[in-house]
Amino acid sequence: SLLACGDFGKGALADIQTIIEQVMLTLNERNA
Repeated sequence: SLLACGDFGKGALADIQTIIEQVMLTLNERNA
């Protein structure tokens, strides 16, 4: 179960990073 939680945590962090990247790209397009 610990390994499962660890994998879930990494997946959640990866999703957050992806969302942040998408938001930053959108902001850059608006500023440009």
